[in-house]
Amino acid sequence: MTDGPSVSVISQIADELTSEEKKALLYMCADLNLQAPAQDVKEVLKMVTNRSDLAGQAVLLELIYRIKRFDLLKRLLRSTKTEVEGFLGSKQSAVSMYRVLMADISEELDRGDLQSLIFLLTDSLPRGRLSQIKSFLDLVIELEKCGKVSAEQLELIEGSLQKIHRMDLAKKVLKYKQNEQIHRAGGAVSYPNQKSHYIPQAHGAGSDPRSPVGAGCTPFATWDNENIKMSVEESGFPHSQNPGIYKLLRRPLGVCLIIDSIGIDGDILRHTFEKLHFRVVLHKWLSLQDTYLALTETARMQEHKEADAFACCIISRGFSSGMLATNNEGPGLHFEDVRRLFSAKQCPFLMAKPKLFFIQNYAVRQPGGYFTLVTGDLEVDGYSHNAEVEPILTEADLCWSYSRCDACTLEIPGHHSEFLCTLSTALISGQKRQADLLDVLTEVKSATNEKNCHNLKDVCYMTLQHSLVKKFVLQ
Repeated sequence: MTDGPSVSVISQIADELTSEEKKALLYMCADLNLQAPAQDVKEVLKMVTNRSDLAGQAVLLELIYRIKRFDLLKRLLRSTKTEVEGFLGSKQSAVSMYRVLMADISEELDRGDLQSLIFLLTDSLPRGRLSQIKSFLDLVIELEKCGKVSAEQLELIEGSLQKIHRMDLAKKVLKYKQNEQIHRAGGAVSYPNQKSHYIPQAHGAGSDPRSPVGAGCTPFATWDNENIKMSVEESGFPHSQNPGIYKLLRRPLGVCLIIDSIGIDGDILRHTFEKLHFRVVLHKWLSLQDTYLALTETARMQEHKEADAFACCIISRGFSSGMLATNNEGPGLHFEDVRRLFSAKQCPFLMAKPKLFFIQNYAVRQPGGYFTLVTGDLEVDGYSHNAEVEPILTEADLCWSYSRCDACTLEIPGHHSEFLCTLSTALISGQKRQADLLDVLTEVKSATNEKNCHNLKDVCYMTLQHSLVKKFVLQ
């Protein structure tokens, strides 16, 4: 290794780092007791190299190695990845292994993972700090300030990674904890100075680090299509062969997820969609976080690959554009983000397959915040009869049927959703005559509007949007 780098070399290194690399470097230096401005990377690096008690040149090499800028190691610091690995393998690291772990996890999480983690940990964070979190390290720093995460306290991080199915990263946390236990017991520890532990490895062909472990998904039974009765339209084509009709032959047809936060009409929907040949998964009285977990776990189901369709029914209190589940106040979950979880990008197994959403929203009259998965920001969304926020259908094969009633109707003894009861009856009737789904939903909307004309005190607002490119013939 060479003598310490010059000031110009330090400046050049700092200038070539990305904002995320700078953030990771500063985070890893937090335990080195440097007397330098917290966000000034150049000053931090200068302080590192000038500290004789830290063997500054070695620490600088380690920091650049940890952020995986091997090009800077070679070009500006006259060293190589192999040399640094050999050095780290023979000496104790100057950088906290806890901070190295957090920085590596941050690098391996994509935007969707980060949004899921922020949502899961919303209740663990100060409300006013949510909008400041732009990266996993930001999230960890806020949790550290609250005393909920530290080098000795990683259960919250490990559990959250498991919940979003990043088992590969949860295992890294577990490995770190095991090494710490061995270290405290006075045993020999294989710390992540060796690249096999915390430096991301290339995944083999066909492997997926996000795949749920033991998800318990029930595979679809293999049915012989020859034994399935197919109706023939006047064109002479069976439904499976008519290019203008979705193929709906599998039994079960697909998954129908029902989230009933009210506990009234979920069983009616279960009975209806079982008759329509869906495999129904019914959840009642889930909290908002558990609702989000149920949605994300359903979106990741492998059985969508063998399905012909998907349905999602939500019954919940909420505001004009989102749901509260059983929570009494925000942040809530935007319906637009519910739909996005099952988009072709997030759920590729459902690409080009019809995805049906049926929403009964009981609107409350108090304002609340909504956690937006796209930006991570907290938005304020007040109740409004006149300004209903409708999702924008940006891709094909979607059907969105939405009803909003005032939450005060839930206080009526024996209440049932007019929309859901009418929908259930119409779907079963439509199945008997092999009607197109859109025709059935148009009938439901007409019936709803007619009832509104005769009952102005209990108005049920209903919208219907779709981007279906074929007919969905009920069978």
